Amino acid sequence: MERALAIFENALGSEHSNTNRVRHNLARLLLVAGDASKAFSLSEPALAAHEKKLGRNHAWSKDSARVTADALAKLDRVEEAEALRARYGIEEDGQSPTRVMNSA
Repeated sequence: MERALAIFENALGSEHSNTNRVRHNLARLLLVAGDASKAFSLSEPALAAHEKKLGRNHAWSKDSARVTADALAKLDRVEEAEALRARYGIEEDGQSPTRVMNSA
């Protein structure tokens, strides 16, 4: 996955939405593997780039916010995680209020 990120960065640039989607996916894998610190270091720039290019309400921005908040929570930065979740309208369990209502 790290090699894929390097390929995307070389081909599309570090600010491209698809590059940051790969960065987000790698961050999610690292978080699941227990490396919250490295996950956060990847998810934070992915979130910034997605918000800048796609806007706060885009699904990829919300996904990046979710993995960033999850990493913050794992790093015991709970207040920051909660503030980020509130800013993007996402919940801790990975469901946005809209998704929960639409799935009912």
